[in-house]
Amino acid sequence: MALSTSIQVPGKPEFYALTNQPIPLPTGGDTRTFLALIGDKWTLRVIAQLVAGKRRFNELRKLVVGISQKVLAATLRSLEREGLVKRTFFPVIPPRVEYELTEIGMRFLQALGALRDFAVENRFEIEAARRRFDAELDIEPPAQMLSGR
Repeated sequence: MALSTSIQVPGKPEFYALTNQPIPLPTGGDTRTFLALIGDKWTLRVIAQLVAGKRRFNELRKLVVGISQKVLAATLRSLEREGLVKRTFFPVIPPRVEYELTEIGMRFLQALGALRDFAVENRFEIEAARRRFDAELDIEPPAQMLSGR
């Protein structure tokens, strides 16, 4: 399969050339912090549970299997700081807190949809590459791949 020498970026009128040069990543700390957050083990799992609407902390803890209370609190705090999640505190007894995706959180989900579509559309090529890699090294695939997860 031949690669095109340029790509059209949705929403951008100009074409971007593909070269042998590394793609420059943003150098601002804020962008790197955001990218590190979305690459975290738990972030996408928490966001996935907020797609259905508002959730309380303990509800999220039950839905995100394996996450500790401390890690969930830190993940929610980071998502709130980045503007993806809104935290609403209700001053009642006992206190109640709800979490929900913000508008930017919903737009982030749209971007994830494109990544998901890419993975689905290219899954056979990706699986074939994994098999070739494993065969060349004569290794067993990771256990989670064997179970079909």
